[in-house]
Amino acid sequence: MIATSSNAETMVTMLISYFTISEILYMLALTFQLTAGAMLLIGNKGISKKKIVSDYCVQHRAIRVYPNGDLKDYEEVNEVAKKNWMNQLAFFLLFFGYLISIFGETPQNKIVVFVIVMVLTMMLLKIFDIFTDFVSKSYGQINFNEFILDKGSMAIEVPEDREEMLSKK
Repeated sequence: MIATSSNAETMVTMLISYFTISEILYMLALTFQLTAGAMLLIGNKGISKKKIVSDYCVQHRAIRVYPNGDLKDYEEVNEVAKKNWMNQLAFFLLFFGYLISIFGETPQNKIVVFVIVMVLTMMLLKIFDIFTDFVSKSYGQINFNEFILDKGSMAIEVPEDREEMLSKK
């Protein structure tokens, strides 16, 4: 069906005759929220090792690497990966929360709802914290011989730590 002004007028007339203005506004609000959530979700998909290294380089002007090219500050890369995963999950939860709100109704006992929501929120935060810790460490060692540094970043070779050298023997 081709969108014409008469089709649009007919559709608006049907909407107004079937729904109240407040219901139409509610549907528009949900539409905007779902669209924003989807845009955020789509714009932040594809968390790869390359993206994590790129994000790490953006945050650091000087990157310390061992003579073999391995990154010295591996824990910081894990934090960047964890942040990326947390953002991805947050956008998914935002989108999904808006989506299921269409089918919900507001319960009468607001205090009980508040307590349940807070407990569930704390539980989900802990679960996602554990999950993102696990996933962020799954990328393995970062070797900068495999990656091209972003503009503004430079690699500085540092000697291996004495403790690490002893533990490798």
